[in-house]
Amino acid sequence: MNDRPQDQDWRILAEQAAEEKDPTKLMEIIRALTQALDEQEERKRQTA
Repeated sequence: MNDRPQDQDWRILAEQAAEEKDPTKLMEIIRALTQALDEQEERKRQTA
């Protein structure tokens, strides 16, 4: 894949979320995942 490093961030967070058992930590990961996906979407809009 030709993913940029920042495109990998959300995948790492998704893997962490899938494995996390602590609800508080899971919510933190989900917030970070949402932010990473929002940022990726914004970058795509800027280049379109």
